[in-house]
Amino acid sequence: MKAKHIFWGLLFISLGVLILANNIWGINWNWISLWKLWPLLFILWGIAIMVKNNSAKIIIAGIAGIVFAISLFASFYSVVHLTTGDFNIVFDDKSDSRYEITDYSEPFTDKIKSAEFHFKAGAGSFVTENDTVSVLFKAHTEGIKDNYSLTNEVGDDNAVLNMEMKGTHLHFGKKGIRNRVEMAFNPAPVWDLNYDVGAASVDLNLSGVKVKSLNISMGAASLNVKLGEKYNRTDVNIETGASKVEINVPVNAGCEIKTAGALNSTHFPDFKKITGDLYRTDNFDTAANKIFINIDSGVSSLTINRYSGSW
Repeated sequence: MKAKHIFWGLLFISLGVLILANNIWGINWNWISLWKLWPLLFILWGIAIMVKNNSAKIIIAGIAGIVFAISLFASFYSVVHLTTGDFNIVFDDKSDSRYEITDYSEPFTDKIKSAEFHFKAGAGSFVTENDTVSVLFKAHTEGIKDNYSLTNEVGDDNAVLNMEMKGTHLHFGKKGIRNRVEMAFNPAPVWDLNYDVGAASVDLNLSGVKVKSLNISMGAASLNVKLGEKYNRTDVNIETGASKVEINVPVNAGCEIKTAGALNSTHFPDFKKITGDLYRTDNFDTAANKIFINIDSGVSSLTINRYSGSW
């Protein structure tokens, strides 16, 4: 039997088993991480070229087929959260009538000193402008009416907000997919911000917010983040598949970057390479405010710039 027959056979068998198993039992693994297995295909391909033994080639082809199946399934899962609920695509020019504007907000009291925000959604455009609000949190959505739930748990001096997309229904009308969320935060509390999104365009201007931590997990996406220096230490953790990532940090803040990934294109002007994938600004040791950035990505374009002034 030829190696290519083994490859395609195990690819389709493995993909079918994964889809069937998920439909029956549900598979709640970290598919964004598994998606990153795809570079193994290059490694296996290279080994297959060097190996002369036909039996070994067949074994390698079989492993490659399984790896490719896992990567394909994981990429679709992470891009649109295909298996987290009922997934529906509707091609309908009249579907624009289903789109409405919905506003969400949570009140603020002076006793709230810290706050957590957890956001979970599939495909869409998610934006935070450089605007702060007097309420604790405010969101403006354009898409299916009431397609998000927002809950708030307030303790003695801490608030926990959870905003989640209710379903994974995508509607294609005359204006294409519309699932846009504009968010704004109160500048008084110290914030822990957490985003879990699929195929998305994420644009977060957080320069006016006290950000203690920013955690982003996404599939194939475009990410643009602007951080300020309202808090003395900000920890940023980004886990992504194939994405374009740009982060802007203030020039007065000391910044450290750690990267991990298969095939990344990096552009870190004004950063010095310390060791391996560790980079720091020249003022890292002396700056009063520090930003620590950890990026774990598949195949991505990574850019981190320093800015001065209000830009």
